[in-house]
Amino acid sequence: MSRSFAANQSYLSVDWGSPINWDHPLNRGLVGWWLNAPHWQGGTKWRDLANGYDGTLTSMDPSTDWVTSGSRQGGWGALDFGASDQSVQVSSFPTTTGSFTVSGWFQSTNNNNADREGIVEHSTGGNDGWRIQTGSVAAKGKLTFTLGGVADYSFTNLALVGDWQFFTVSVSGTTAVGYLDSETQSLTIGTLSGTPTKVIIGDINAFTGFSFLGKMDDIRIWNRNLSAREYALLYQQSIHSYPDMLRRWTRRAYSVPAAAGGATTIALTTGTFTYTPKDLTNLLALKLGAADLVMQGLDVHTAIAVNLASSNFQFTAKNVQNAVAIRLAAAGFPFSAKDVTVIGALVVDLANGTFNFAGKALDVSGTALSRAYHAGHLVLNRLSRRN
Repeated sequence: MSRSFAANQSYLSVDWGSPINWDHPLNRGLVGWWLNAPHWQGGTKWRDLANGYDGTLTSMDPSTDWVTSGSRQGGWGALDFGASDQSVQVSSFPTTTGSFTVSGWFQSTNNNNADREGIVEHSTGGNDGWRIQTGSVAAKGKLTFTLGGVADYSFTNLALVGDWQFFTVSVSGTTAVGYLDSETQSLTIGTLSGTPTKVIIGDINAFTGFSFLGKMDDIRIWNRNLSAREYALLYQQSIHSYPDMLRRWTRRAYSVPAAAGGATTIALTTGTFTYTPKDLTNLLALKLGAADLVMQGLDVHTAIAVNLASSNFQFTAKNVQNAVAIRLAAAGFPFSAKDVTVIGALVVDLANGTFNFAGKALDVSGTALSRAYHAGHLVLNRLSRRN
């Protein structure tokens, strides 16, 4: 499982141990939320943030189908459905009848099928329950709500090839309201019957060859219908990485002068510290508890000492010209400096953390290089000695 933490402060500020802000009104009635989170990429499960209804990747390759390039606005990645019968399956999910809402993002690579491509369905695994799909026999390429596996209700909204589109279908009794980006349409539908138990994302489970082709992210199901106003708010939350619907660490504001003439010491327990000056000319010492730190300084001219407990530290400085000491407990620390000239010593002491050093060149001529391991994981790649 990948543990590379993106240099994205909106992601780093989320409390992923308990990510849902249940006090937000849009989260009322939320049953399942499958959102692409970078620290879960690479696994065989698509984690449900809301209630633990994790989906299992089926006929998919976790090493290639989790993608970060070409993400939607406000997203941190996606799941790529590129072959027949690929899907994510939740084997047991509460029954949705009467009123419910389903929403998500998709990027279709093919809406010209004469038939259907399944986006998400809730069924017993057969041709029943309800399904959101692109296309039907009579409405090629259109967003379609299918009831009972036999009744297709197509919206006028087209699924556009290559574009990320946000959809929501809100059902109340025999009325379905569909939203695709800025378009809205109401349809009269039949009555949902039966007791669907499975959620299937990316395929029509009852048939072969009707899989979705493209990327998906951010699939959600509520046990109530959302209003038009709530849809508009949901869209705005989504494209801005859910500033209110996800629970964030308490933020604290810190500032560091562009050129620190003496030692700069920062001690955090919670919150996020972002360092962006171009040059740091003296010692920077950081001691973090459960805080997150993003350091984007260009040059560090003397020593940097980092002592982490359970926080995440993203270091993207270009040059470090003196000693670097890192001690990790359960933290993740990707170090992506371009060049490191170690005049003193590079010391990495790991407990349960992950230290990923992706520097281009490491000059250790006449110095000591020390690596201490406990239960941690140290990766040194793309390095060359220049002595």
